[in-house]
Amino acid sequence: MKSVQMNTEGIKYCNLKPAGYVEDIYALAEDQTLVGSAGVAVNMPAACEIKEEEGGLKGIYQDQTSYDQDSYTVTVLTQDKSWLGALSTGMNNAVAEQIVKEQQDQGETINHKEHVLAGSHACYAVGCSDATGRSFTYYTVYRGQLLSFCYKIDGIDTDLPIDGKAKKMLRSMIETASYDQ
Repeated sequence: MKSVQMNTEGIKYCNLKPAGYVEDIYALAEDQTLVGSAGVAVNMPAACEIKEEEGGLKGIYQDQTSYDQDSYTVTVLTQDKSWLGALSTGMNNAVAEQIVKEQQDQGETINHKEHVLAGSHACYAVGCSDATGRSFTYYTVYRGQLLSFCYKIDGIDTDLPIDGKAKKMLRSMIETASYDQ
């Protein structure tokens, strides 16, 4: 029987480490995080790195396995809008029209808009796209402030719709949030 001898000169060996694979990138964390001074605590996506931002929270998920195809940003913000108090204490057509007007003034293209119910919260859903990417946001009025739950993908095919799983994640965030904190 003949044997073969392999020349191993120049071969580099390395230690492999786990890739940090996330099974469900839309799953929510068990612990809630307080959103600024809004009196609302939300379950942010478990896969996101959470940072406090002026008026709320920002979660960033950087996909390491599919060339940033699934990378996204989630923000939960409260905004004091001067026009809000004059229009209503809750979500209605006048508030929805003002939201759309503001987004169009910022140069965003409105791809989708509708009134929806997320749990017991009346919301206005808006899908937008601009030069930086595409987003889907649920707006609701809470304690005289505009509370927004936004999912955004930067720069990837701005004409494609947002994944239904992302919309479901945002609705779950609204439904499971603890209000009056």
